[in-house]
Amino acid sequence: MNRKLQARLFALTLALSALAYGQTAAKAAAPTPASKPATAAADPVAGPTKIGVINIQAAIILTNEGQRDIGVLNTKFDPRRAELENMSKELEGLQKQLDTQGDKLNDEARANLVKQIEAKKKSGQRLQEDATADYEAQSNEIMQRIGNKLYATLDKYAKANGYGLIVNFSDQ
Repeated sequence: MNRKLQARLFALTLALSALAYGQTAAKAAAPTPASKPATAAADPVAGPTKIGVINIQAAIILTNEGQRDIGVLNTKFDPRRAELENMSKELEGLQKQLDTQGDKLNDEARANLVKQIEAKKKSGQRLQEDATADYEAQSNEIMQRIGNKLYATLDKYAKANGYGLIVNFSDQ
């Protein structure tokens, strides 16, 4: 079973459990004919529990601040992308040269070309890994910062509108 499906099943199970709990609590709080009527202050559950579902990751990205900051981040990493594309083109050119001229080159020239190709591959792979790690770290910082603001707003909204549970349905 893949992670997405497991996460969705977990979220669904959690939502159904909360719904069942809310209904059980509502029944337990309901006055029986032999007991005294419950007052509004003593009744913690006035009705069924509301459950909300949100995709936090998409919500963060779709905010004005999220779009702006991710756009700035992408612009910041454009030179690295261009550098990686140029390295890839150079590598393809060297590989093509080896494929077309490999049998015509002497052993020393062929070995030198193979060394160049291997060095470019290593260099490109390291640059790719470093760029990816930097991008992910900065992207996570943006998501965390905006997410904290969004969680505070979501908490206020949930309390104001009677939501007992908000389930995050992101792909993470």
